[in-house]
Amino acid sequence: MFIMDTWQYWIHCSMRSHMLHPPTCSAASHLQFVIGMFIMDTWQYWIHRSMHTSRFLYKHCHSTHHQLWNPYAFGALYNHPLEALLLDTLGASVAMFSLNMTCQLAVAFFCLSTAKTVLDHCSYRFPLNPLHDLFPNSAAYHDVHHDFHGLKANYSQPFFVMWDVIMGTYLDPSALQLSPAEAAATAAAAPAAALTQGGSSNSSSSSSSAKGGVEARTITGVAQAQAEQLEANLSHQKQPSTVRSRARRPAA
Repeated sequence: MFIMDTWQYWIHCSMRSHMLHPPTCSAASHLQFVIGMFIMDTWQYWIHRSMHTSRFLYKHCHSTHHQLWNPYAFGALYNHPLEALLLDTLGASVAMFSLNMTCQLAVAFFCLSTAKTVLDHCSYRFPLNPLHDLFPNSAAYHDVHHDFHGLKANYSQPFFVMWDVIMGTYLDPSALQLSPAEAAATAAAAPAAALTQGGSSNSSSSSSSAKGGVEARTITGVAQAQAEQLEANLSHQKQPSTVRSRARRPAA
C-alpha cells in the first residue's frame, strides 16, 4: 500500500506539473528520448543479466519467461510479476523520471519500448516486423538468447547491443540463423533431396525402416537439445563472460 501510494503521488505531481507547463516538441525532447533509450538499455541489461547469473532469481522469476522454446509476440511479456516490475515497468520509469520527461514524451517512450519488446519476440523480419532493421537489437538478435546455444548471451534489450559488446556477451545472430536467401535455397533443395533418397531404396520394408531410423534420430536429437537447454536453465553453472556459439556458420 505504501509503495502504491508513493508511486501514485509522484505520477500525480508529474502530470500536474506538465499540465501547468504544456510541453513543446523540440530538439531537447528528441535528445531526452534518445538518452532515455540508452538509460533503459543499461537498466535492463544488468537486471536481465543478474536474473541469469543468480540461480535464485532465475529459478523463481526469470525461468517463467524462458519456458518459451520458440519466441512469439504474445509471449513477449509472459513473465513473472516481479520481472515485469523490475524490467519493463521500472526500466522505462527510471528513464522517465531521471530525464524529467513530459507526459506526452513519456507516453511515446513507454509505447515504443513496449512495441519494440513485442516485435523482438515475434520471430519475423521486415516487412512483417517494421522495426527489425532500424535497431541493432532485433527479433533475430533476441532469438539467439532464447536458443540453448545463446542462453548466456545477448542480454541487451530492447534497443541497442552496446552492453553485450562491452561485457563480452555478444553473439552474432548469423551464427545460429540462416539468411532469407539461404533459407529459400534450403527449402528449394529439400524436395530434390527427398526424391533422391526415395529413389535409392527399392524395398518398401527397407525404406520404412530407414524412415523410422531417421525419425528416431530426429526425435532423439530434439530431446537431447531440449535436455541441454533445460539443464542450462536449472544448473546455472558459472561460465566465462565470452560466449562462443557451437552452431556451424552457414557456408559462404
